[in-house]
Parts: sequence; C-alpha cells; structure tokens
Amino acid sequence: MRFRTFIISVLVIFVSVQMVFLYIRAPHLDGVFSVSFWRNLGKVGYVMLLAEESYVSESRSHFDQLGDNALHGLIGGLDSYSTYLTDSEFETYDIPTRQSYGGIGAEVREVEGKVYIMGLNPQGGAREVGFLAGDWIVEVDGQDVSMEGTGGVVALLRGEPKTTVQVGVRREGEAEVLRRSVERRQLTFASIGDVELLEGNVGYIPVGIFGQRTADELREAIGKMVEDNVSGLILDLRNNPGGLLTAAQEMIDLFVPANQTVLSVEGRGAGVVQQFRTTEPVFVPEYLPIVILQNRFSASASEILAGVLQSLGRAVVVGEVSHGKGSVQSVFQFEGGDGLSLTTARYILPDGRAIEGVGLEPDMVVDLSEEDILRLSIQSSHDFGLSEDEFVERFGFTPVEDETLETARRLITGEQRDYDPRS
Repeated sequence: MRFRTFIISVLVIFVSVQMVFLYIRAPHLDGVFSVSFWRNLGKVGYVMLLAEESYVSESRSHFDQLGDNALHGLIGGLDSYSTYLTDSEFETYDIPTRQSYGGIGAEVREVEGKVYIMGLNPQGGAREVGFLAGDWIVEVDGQDVSMEGTGGVVALLRGEPKTTVQVGVRREGEAEVLRRSVERRQLTFASIGDVELLEGNVGYIPVGIFGQRTADELREAIGKMVEDNVSGLILDLRNNPGGLLTAAQEMIDLFVPANQTVLSVEGRGAGVVQQFRTTEPVFVPEYLPIVILQNRFSASASEILAGVLQSLGRAVVVGEVSHGKGSVQSVFQFEGGDGLSLTTARYILPDGRAIEGVGLEPDMVVDLSEEDILRLSIQSSHDFGLSEDEFVERFGFTPVEDETLETARRLITGEQRDYDPRS
C-alpha cells in the first residue's frame, strides 16, 4: 500500500512539473487546460509503456527512440512538408541553402523509388573514384539502400570531412555492383550551373537551388549576358527543390521594378498577414524577354519566382505543372538541438492564385516521362566531349533532344509563332 501511495505521489509530482513547464513554454494556454490534450497525452504515454515493455526488439523500443518515432508521426501526419527533426537531422536541415556540406559530392534524386546520382561536384570524392551521373546507389557501408529513398541515402552518405564511406552503385550495362571507398570532404557548391549562349544568341542559366548566394550569382551571370547583347534569357528551374524565400525575393528584385507587391502570405484564419514588395531598381532590362523552364520536381521558392514573374507578365513559363509547394515553413529549434519544421501559412501570387497542392500551370506545356527527365539530367551532368557512340556505351542510351529547352529558345527567337514572349 505504501509503495502504491509512493508511486501515485511521484506521478502527481511529475504531472505537476510538466504542467508548470507547459504553462511557461506553451505557445498558447488554451491547450494546457484542455481535457482532450491531457487525455491524448495519456494515451501516447500508455502506448509507449506497452511498446517499451513488450515489443520484440528491445534495442528499438527504448523511450528515446519511441519518443522520436511518436513526434515524427505526429508532425509528419499533418502534411508532406511538416516534420519533426532530431538534433542530427536539424544539423543537416539547411545544408542546401548554406551551399556547404560534408559529403561525397554527389547530387542525388529519387526517380521511381530509386536514388540516382544526377550530378557530381568537381571537388568531391565521388567524382574522383569514377562514379557517373546515372549511377543507381544500392549500397552504403554494406547496407542495402536500393529502395531506401533520398532522405535515408543522403543521411548515410553525409558525415565528417576526412572520413570514408563505402558506396556501391549499379550502372547501365554493368552486371556487377561497382563498390568504391569514397572520402567525405567539406564542399561548397554554386547554385548557378554552367551558363551558355544558345543558337540565336539566347542566354541560358540553370539554377539548381535557392541558397544564400544565389541572387548574387544570378546577377553576375545576367550582367555578363547583357553585355553580350543576348536576345533573351532562359532560366532553367527544372528539378529545383527551392530553398530560401529571401533568395527568391532578391531574385524577383532583379526583374521587377521597386515598390510593387509581389507576394502575400495568408495565415490560419487570419487572411493576409504579410506582403512582400520589391525594394531595388530593376536590374534586367525590361525589353529582354524571359522564359522560365519548370517540371514536376520544381518546388517551393522556384515556384514562387516563376509564379510571380508569370503573374506580372514578366516571364513565360514552359514545361510541366510544378510540384505545388506553396506553403510557409516555420522552423522551431528546442534546447536539446531537435526541432520542428511546421507549415504555418501559404503564399498567394500577385494575381490571387495559390499554388499549394496544385502547382503552377505553365504557359506552354511540354510533358515528359520520368525516364526522359532522368536521361536529360544525366546528359546535363556528364563530361562533354564524348562521341555519340561513347555516350551510348557509357550511359546505355542515345542522347535525347531537350524539347523543353528548344521550345523556350524558339519562343525567344521568334521561330515558334504560336506564343510570343515579347508581347
């Protein structure tokens, strides 16, 4: 009886302490005094106790692991963008926007459940050991990751510089898994790829990510092209996952005159809670036609840039309907280093459209299969100078025409008459 009383006393003290903690830290107090909150908190606790005591694998059912699992499910169940981040996950969360990371130097993308190398950092260990764009990553340190997904593979590949990781890939035309020991290095990467002057003196600028230096890189690239008297500009945002909203704002400033409202933020039940206006004099000459390329993998900040310029009549968008990530992610970090990325609002374009969940409709549709998207990504990443036979031998397919890019080029030069980006 005394033991039972002791246990109850301990539980009362614990609950009281938790209530004080929640009272101090809670974003609002209504939930703290809600019966529903405490009922469900008790349910979660009861399930954790059952799992910790009875689950078949003891190593996978300790309370810390169960707590992380519960939080991942609790937040991840809200939508596909909200997520709970452990301390290690939080450390790598903003790597792309910092444009610096410790890893093997391989840009990867998931296509039909498989994680392929799409590009190689010139200073990375992956390039040094002979990996190629188009290689399918199937092993990391002896672990089968053939169906792991991008997040799981990337987490295993990244790590402290000067450490090594064993990576196995499958390559078109090769029967055996190619295994290499790859050194991780501290790498930086530009968000603007190799710029080109296409036929008709059309400037081509591929943008891979919206990071801390992207707007400055874009300004420099456009400045050089304007000096070359280009007939128009193509911004390639295909496969661009987005990044920093501030980068998108700074890039919009290059194309749109100052003091124009270019974006609104609509919060939960509060209507428009914020508006963004351009702040700088326009940098890109207004007579210069702009065409933006996008596909189903273009998301977030890249959709914002394309959508704003399309809404204001400053650019024509060519390609596929974009991914549809038009929401605001608020990031919260806790004292232990873990945290949340939580959807708290959505963006509204100047013409009143919201792209969240539906994507940005292009002005001209050019549909591609996922296989064609993969092949075009490989072509844009491989070492040039190969004959067609050498290309086929290395990659297992004949180079395909980039129909989306060619459509954009023809629009600017006037060769394609059914849509004039100058009008």
